[in-house]
Amino acid sequence: MALRLLIYLARTYERFYTGDDLYKSTLIELPTPEFYVLYNGTDKLDKYTLKLSDAFKSKTDCPKLELEVKVIDINYDKMQETDLKNCKILSEYSFMVDTVRKYNGDVERAVKECIEKGVLVDYLRHYGSEVVNMLFEEYNAEKALEIKGKEEYEKGLNIGKAEGKALGKKEGEELGRLKTLAGLVKDGLLSLAEAAKRAGMTPTDFEIRTVGLA
Repeated sequence: MALRLLIYLARTYERFYTGDDLYKSTLIELPTPEFYVLYNGTDKLDKYTLKLSDAFKSKTDCPKLELEVKVIDINYDKMQETDLKNCKILSEYSFMVDTVRKYNGDVERAVKECIEKGVLVDYLRHYGSEVVNMLFEEYNAEKALEIKGKEEYEKGLNIGKAEGKALGKKEGEELGRLKTLAGLVKDGLLSLAEAAKRAGMTPTDFEIRTVGLA
């Protein structure tokens, strides 16, 4: 994430400062950047500050290049412990996501409850069907990854036992995740670019690694 934001920052500066500006002897004053990531996943956060230097092969106490990203947990229960609870739109969005999870992915039921409780009322009434479709696809894509990943892990263990090979948890889960992502791309639920991003590789590498899996 820190690397991605560094690239975004460089591209943003590049749009404002080009050509002769970069070769002037006078100091170019830059807007001071701050980096935040809003997290609403279900995995427990190990850290709330990400550093670019965490990815450096050679560790040093004073890296010559650094970028820090503050990770903010916006899950509804966590948000109530912070000042962000005073942000009406963000707080209501967090409540809606929490409600979808409470009903185990029943998006229509969650949207109905949110409207009844006055949560994102105008937005949901105007864009209700689009929201339902978007959340339904996202929830089911994530659920498919989780379930199929476990299935492939178990399958991998069984194959390992049958062939006398211990595929191990990491290999089994990786194979399951790649196979699931490939299937979602094939079914049109994910784009190739998004699937490659979730797998942590380039689209070209993803296509090569998933040949014959879908």
